[in-house]
Amino acid sequence: MTFSRRTKGALVALCVVAVLVAAALVWLPSIVVRQLTLHYLDQAGMSARIGDVDVNLFTGTVVYEDAQASAAEGEQIAVGRLAITLEYAPLLSKRLVLTRLAIANSAVDIRRTEDNTLRVGGYPILADPNSTQSLNWGIAVKQLALSGIRLHYVQPAQGEQPAIDRELVLNDSSARDVVSWEQTNDVPMQADMSIGEGRIRLSGRITPFGDRIAGHLEVVTHRFALELIGPLATGGGLRELTGLVDSDQRIDFEYDADNALDVTIAGQTTGHGSTLAMDNGTRMRASQLGWQGDIQLQLLRAEGQPSTIASDGKIDAKGFKVANGDSLDFAQNAVHWQGKTQLTLAADATQLTLDGQYQSTGPQLKSGATTIAGEQLTWNGQFSGEFGANASQFGIDGSIDTASPRVSGSSFDVKTPGLNWQGKIDTALGEPMTVTTDGRLKTKPLSIDADSLQASTDALDWQGKLRVAGAGDIDSDGRLRSDRIALSSPDTLNMVFAAVDWQGKIDIDTAANTRVRSDGALDAAAWTFDVPQTALFETDDVSWRGQTDFDIGRLFARSARGRVIGKNATLDLPGQPIALRADRIVYNGAYSERPAGGQLKLNMDGDMVAQNFAVQNTALDAAWLSSRDTELFRLVVDGVDDIAFDSLNAKGVRMLDDTDSSVAVLQAISASARDFRLTDLAHYHVGELDIDEANIHIRRDDGGMGVMALYFGSDEQGSQPSSGGDGASGTASTYRIDHLSLAGPQIVFNDVSVTPNVSLRGSSLVFNVDGLDTGHPERDARFDLALDVGEYGHLDSRGTIAPLAEGGLSMDVDAWMRSLALEPLSGYLNAAMGRRIAKGVADGTLNLAAQGGQLDGNLDTTLSNFRLVDTPNQETEIILGISMDSALALMRGQSDTIQFQTAILGDVTNPYFSIRNLVREAVLAGLRTAVMSDYSPVGLLNKAKNAVLSLGRSLASEPVFFVADQEYIRPDERPYLARIAQQMSRKPRLRLAIQGHATAQDAKAMAPAGEAVITADNEAELRRLAQRRAKSVRDYLAARDAPPAHIELAEPVIDRDPDARPRATLSITGK
Repeated sequence: MTFSRRTKGALVALCVVAVLVAAALVWLPSIVVRQLTLHYLDQAGMSARIGDVDVNLFTGTVVYEDAQASAAEGEQIAVGRLAITLEYAPLLSKRLVLTRLAIANSAVDIRRTEDNTLRVGGYPILADPNSTQSLNWGIAVKQLALSGIRLHYVQPAQGEQPAIDRELVLNDSSARDVVSWEQTNDVPMQADMSIGEGRIRLSGRITPFGDRIAGHLEVVTHRFALELIGPLATGGGLRELTGLVDSDQRIDFEYDADNALDVTIAGQTTGHGSTLAMDNGTRMRASQLGWQGDIQLQLLRAEGQPSTIASDGKIDAKGFKVANGDSLDFAQNAVHWQGKTQLTLAADATQLTLDGQYQSTGPQLKSGATTIAGEQLTWNGQFSGEFGANASQFGIDGSIDTASPRVSGSSFDVKTPGLNWQGKIDTALGEPMTVTTDGRLKTKPLSIDADSLQASTDALDWQGKLRVAGAGDIDSDGRLRSDRIALSSPDTLNMVFAAVDWQGKIDIDTAANTRVRSDGALDAAAWTFDVPQTALFETDDVSWRGQTDFDIGRLFARSARGRVIGKNATLDLPGQPIALRADRIVYNGAYSERPAGGQLKLNMDGDMVAQNFAVQNTALDAAWLSSRDTELFRLVVDGVDDIAFDSLNAKGVRMLDDTDSSVAVLQAISASARDFRLTDLAHYHVGELDIDEANIHIRRDDGGMGVMALYFGSDEQGSQPSSGGDGASGTASTYRIDHLSLAGPQIVFNDVSVTPNVSLRGSSLVFNVDGLDTGHPERDARFDLALDVGEYGHLDSRGTIAPLAEGGLSMDVDAWMRSLALEPLSGYLNAAMGRRIAKGVADGTLNLAAQGGQLDGNLDTTLSNFRLVDTPNQETEIILGISMDSALALMRGQSDTIQFQTAILGDVTNPYFSIRNLVREAVLAGLRTAVMSDYSPVGLLNKAKNAVLSLGRSLASEPVFFVADQEYIRPDERPYLARIAQQMSRKPRLRLAIQGHATAQDAKAMAPAGEAVITADNEAELRRLAQRRAKSVRDYLAARDAPPAHIELAEPVIDRDPDARPRATLSITGK
């Protein structure tokens, strides 16, 4: 076939055009793409170089090789190979479909500037504020392959967050089926990334488009740097996140822009050098952190809601620390946790809740000036805490066991080897730190060291509520038990309790001085209360109910109000020979020691009851005073220089115990005192002192008054005060008793200083003293005494005495003796004159006066049946060569009686004054007077007259008359009764009946107004007086050897005849 020339030309031209078109389709796209890319980068302010561009329009493939772009700031984008395969879609579909996107051996610089602008390869990624509409284009990538991609991220320091300069390398990472317009499309993916020495491998599926972004990933990390993900959570209040992580996790996440980012993580993680810092000031750090379990995170929550982290698993950490400014610093050497955790990362506070078991080594919590630390801690229970910049607080409910816990502050230190807690603890951190508890606490030996107080316990068991506000305020309400508690304030107070059981409220305030207040009940097996150099109180058992207040300042002031019961209690006064003892003591009232004039002033106001109470003389190891039961009402102490009480009642009283026997100087069934006051520890005053049913034992020896000499000193001249005196104070003691009443069934006096020993026994003692005041020695004290002496004797005495009057003894004393047996007094006559009394009875009167120490007295007595012991070659001349025995024989009358009168003279102020000399001179003077008067001419005539009259006098013809209101035998009646006694002793068949009579004269003597009227009011007393008269006659006769069995006392009679004389009538029968 031949073609025309024109045709051939056309064919050639067509071929050329086809070749040119083909060439344009092959080479021109690559040139156009190159130039467009360079132009775009140039417009963006970046200089670029592209090694090769290959565009295949037929296959839709674009390949960049060895391309670089750099910005003026130095950031670069380097692409080793970028291959894009397009799938042509209808032009108006607004969809870009990439069959394959592959990037290999590339590098990109990513930088966030100080103004928070993100620059990628130097190109700023800015949101256009004027753009409100999307281009509505879709993109799809069916296959994405990344290999050897290096992303270099740089971020400057922002506040406390350090600068970031890291490189992320993507190795062999891929994804498939990425379709932007299919919102529920799952995208399979896998990635292998490395960051420095760290590495991340992940695989799984994600749903990246639409309102809901979700995914499931398997992630394995090795030394992954946490600071790379820190910027992702800045919206959740996270300021800093650093550390390296090794993990093997399964991660499920879902992001909803209107809700939050929910992430669930399951697996295990190990962190190294981890740090988490929040905008609210909370900072957590761990040198090593291991996790195994499940974690649920809610981040980027809408409307500013805080991010939350919940977990259930196990944590092991080392070098763990949580801090929040000065309000919180919590450090631990090692931590193990297993349980559930809930963490809320709010902008103003971080909230943490735990439920599980927690073990810690070396925990230390600091808040302000308070530090809580220990060696080991194990906790099992629930925890809830909130930690913020302004305030932090947490609560614990469960059991805690700690080894060597310690709580310390600026002014205190508390420590123990071990502690167990079961219950709730609520703590508000800050200044001050506040701790509130409700539960049970057990400790091993516990010690507390405060500024002015030291306390220690062997073991402690506490159950109840406790509130601690910093170091300054501690409130408790509950029960505390301990084997031993010791409290000490140096040089001020020491207290020790054994087996303590306390129940009640305690408030401790250490804001200024430590102040401890309590209200409750305390029981202890033993208690020691020691005020150094002042007093030491000890008791075996103590029970307290009431309130106490200790102000532990420089002087340790204290006060209490309530009731205390102690057993086997003792009070020792250092430097003083006195101590108090009691088997049981009860005090109910107030007690305080408060500062006054730079010293503590003691105050007390209350009542006291004691059993087996004793005031001990420690120098003698014997009791000044003891009682079986004692009641003290309204004890008031206003400083140690003013002590008083309203009344005291005691039973089973003993005074001045003998150190060699169980005998005391005075033993009484009961005693009472009223209106007592002691001032200046020297001046004693008692309004009324009554001692009833007293047994008195007095012993005299060569050293003085026996036991009394041990307490009060010798009665010899020049003796010094005993250990019980006031030599230490230098102030002489004074004693004032407004009224003393002493009554008792027995008084015993033994004098072993003479031979034979004198032994006297008395009974029915009645002794009263009014107005005794040694502080005013010139004042006379009034007294009266009534005492049965021996079997039939009786002594009455009354008068006034001023034993310490200036210039010497002053007194005016009258005494009446009745039927006093003389033989027991033989030792005194033997000591004075060398003669002993064999027998005899004395009746009479004694008037003894003294002024300025000068004795001026008179003894008028009748001696009956008086005999001396026959002592050969022992004669005492009385007068005119008449011996004592001859004088006595001359003086005896027919009734065997001797009328004896003698003057009592002497000077007690004379240092040579002697009782023995006084007795000798009185006896000799009396005998001389009797001999001279009885055997003078007048005396002989009187004797003859009396003898004639007595011959005709019947034994029972006359009554025995008495002085009104008295029962003493008058001297005129004594010879008559002596003759009756002689007859009854000689004639055993004689019987005697005696009847006492009381009359109107007695009623007149008794009445204050002197009215001789017998009424129902005085009739009983008159009848008793009549009975005493009959008894007085009976005793007089019996003392003179009349058989008492032959004497009968008739019923007493009240004679209402106004002219009747007081008397006793006698009726004798028999022969």
